Amino acid sequence: MELAGDKETYSVGFAEYMAVTSAEPNFTFEQAGERFPNFYPRFIPAYKSEIGAFIETVSNGGDSLATVEDALEALYICEALGRSMKENRPVKISEIRSGN
Repeated sequence: MELAGDKETYSVGFAEYMAVTSAEPNFTFEQAGERFPNFYPRFIPAYKSEIGAFIETVSNGGDSLATVEDALEALYICEALGRSMKENRPVKISEIRSGN
C-alpha cells in the first residue's frame, strides 16, 4: 500500500522485491531479485504475527487487540469499495454507515 502526498510518499511493506516500475524515462528501479508475484507475499510476516497474536489471545484469554468497532469499520470500508466498483463512483463511508 502506498500513500502519496505532495511532500512525501509512504509505503507499507516496501522491500527490494516489490514490483516497482518508474514512470520516469531512463530510470530503472534496481530489483534485488525476482519481484513479488502479487500483493500478499509482501505482508507474510505481518499476517503471521497477527495470526499468532490471535491464537495467543484465544488460548490464554484476554482482550483482542482488534475491537468489534475495528471490524465494523473494516466492513464499512469493504462495502464502500464494492459499491464504488459496482456503481463506478466514489462512495463515502458515511453512506454505508447510514444504510443508504
